[in-house]
Amino acid sequence: MDIEELKKRLRSVPRPGYPYSDPFSVSLEGQAVCAIEKLQAENAELRRDLEAMKHDLERSVATSAELATELEEARKRAEIFYVEKHRWHAKFQYLIKVLSRIHGFLLPNVVQLPDGRRFEFSNPEVERDMLRGLTAAIRAVPDELEKAEEQTPVDEWDAVRQQQGDDAKG
Repeated sequence: MDIEELKKRLRSVPRPGYPYSDPFSVSLEGQAVCAIEKLQAENAELRRDLEAMKHDLERSVATSAELATELEEARKRAEIFYVEKHRWHAKFQYLIKVLSRIHGFLLPNVVQLPDGRRFEFSNPEVERDMLRGLTAAIRAVPDELEKAEEQTPVDEWDAVRQQQGDDAKG
């Protein structure tokens, strides 16, 4: 028997009073139809909830895929920034060496004692050699800057990554 037929039969059966207040006031068919209607209403509500959950899950999957893509891009950018930082640090250290070499050619500072006496250390023969060395070092600065620009510590970075990989495995 179809649900619609059960509903028609239920409507044709005379019912004294409210059907849910007294279970014996309605026939067994009527009770079955009421139970079926109640189950259908619950089923429809469960289907709506299930559809909402399905929609939320699909949205979460799409969002997590987007987040995974963004995370991978951020990881790549972080690795690039790390390599660039390493390269600039190596370049900075190299240029410090160049400037320290130039500084080494300078004459010593004048020494002043607490009583006001001043001593200047100079040797004319050494001064000429120091001046020539200083001139050569200053003239070499553009070449040194170019050399620092060409110098890339990527090989060192690869060695660091290899070491990190070996540490993670072992």
